[in-house]
Amino acid sequence: MKVLFAGTPAAAVPTLAALAEAGHEVAAALTQPPRPAGRGRGAPRPSPVQAEAERRGIPVLAPEDLRAPGILEAACAGRPELGVVVAYGRILSSRWLEALPRGWLNLHFSLLPRWRGAAPVAAAIRAGDAETGVTVFRLLRRLDAGPLLARAATPIGPRETAGELQARLATLGAPLIVSVLADVAAGRAREEAQDESRVTSAPELRKEDGRVDWSAAAEAVSRHVRAVTPWPGATTNFRGTARKRAAPVTLLEVEPAPAPETGSAPVSPVSPVSVGALLDAASGVVACGSGAVRILRLRPAAGRDLAWGDFRNGYRAGAGDRFGE
Repeated sequence: MKVLFAGTPAAAVPTLAALAEAGHEVAAALTQPPRPAGRGRGAPRPSPVQAEAERRGIPVLAPEDLRAPGILEAACAGRPELGVVVAYGRILSSRWLEALPRGWLNLHFSLLPRWRGAAPVAAAIRAGDAETGVTVFRLLRRLDAGPLLARAATPIGPRETAGELQARLATLGAPLIVSVLADVAAGRAREEAQDESRVTSAPELRKEDGRVDWSAAAEAVSRHVRAVTPWPGATTNFRGTARKRAAPVTLLEVEPAPAPETGSAPVSPVSPVSVGALLDAASGVVACGSGAVRILRLRPAAGRDLAWGDFRNGYRAGAGDRFGE
């Protein structure tokens, strides 16, 4: 089958590769244009999908504006029958959706109708879901609301970050798309309407969504760090005492931990004044709204990843120091 592929990040590459290796002719790859690398300071770098497509000799279209003259015509020049979308990052207009004879299929990184939206992996982790998965559905104008063709579930690891989980889901979804295309070609594909009563939303993450709320419970703080890693990153300040300068940091790995005991009474729940306080400098235990977390790894601004012990020694972290705004 001739396919028009639309995708941008590394998570879309396994599906593009699977389609080509299954014998489907990818007429063109539609992707977002090259962006500056390294926090905007480097030269523009092609998207992972563009790099993979060029490696395979697949024509690439990377427009800034899908409405630009000639873009749709160029995408359809190879006469693709069906479109496949995986994390393209742009909404396709009705004109695009109606341009292909067999329409468009989307690989979504959740078990729809749970977590419709741009950040389903982060939403599932933050909510404490035991499992998630991938869904292939028919693309309509309404966001992630089209009929379902196939789903595959997988457990969420207790310490799995959004980046790690998305990479697993990308691998899980690639053969699912190939299987659905075989069903479509054979005329045996079956579509099932989504249950609108079970819809939950996963809006796009913003940079400010990474800020750590130390007043939350320890388990919620731990899930938050996993959900926003690697982007936008779990950011906070290590404020130190009056004699130590504040240091912005990104938390990379934390885990819920028992709060150290004072006398016979454990320090939990923590009073608002103590939220974010470093309770145990030796092991990196920090007070939350209830309970505490242990910091395992973190990254100072413009620095390298550090284990807690290295950070403690470099920043002379000790009793009285705090994390937070």
